[in-house]
Amino acid sequence: MLTWDEVRSYIREQYKPTQEADTWLNLRCEFPDAGFQTLSVALRETPGGPAVEFVAIVDDTARINAFDALTYNHNTYLGALVLQGKTFLLRHVQRLKDLTNEALDEILIYIASEAVRLRLRTASPPVGPELFSYLAA
Repeated sequence: MLTWDEVRSYIREQYKPTQEADTWLNLRCEFPDAGFQTLSVALRETPGGPAVEFVAIVDDTARINAFDALTYNHNTYLGALVLQGKTFLLRHVQRLKDLTNEALDEILIYIASEAVRLRLRTASPPVGPELFSYLAA
């Protein structure tokens, strides 16, 4: 079992947060073929006691519909797509008393890489040059 201070220290040592306050940290995860992904880690109070929330932005509601999000949530083993305003987030909450360094690594890596994968999967394909052929005439 880790304390919040231990979680923060571990993240500082292993991942180098870009921003930090007493109850949250932001990380910037670099992906060579996909740019970067911002990931937020925050302390939350839940009915089961203190928990750590992991959140990464995926895409907006124009690219993901509710049916696809619910299907994804049914099939994923870690995290869930949630809607905040018009933005889909990949979110996972882990009780602090159940968190280990190994679980922390697994969750951070999975949430960041899965959010990137989902964003790339839902991105619009590039427009073909024939769409602009009228400009050449």
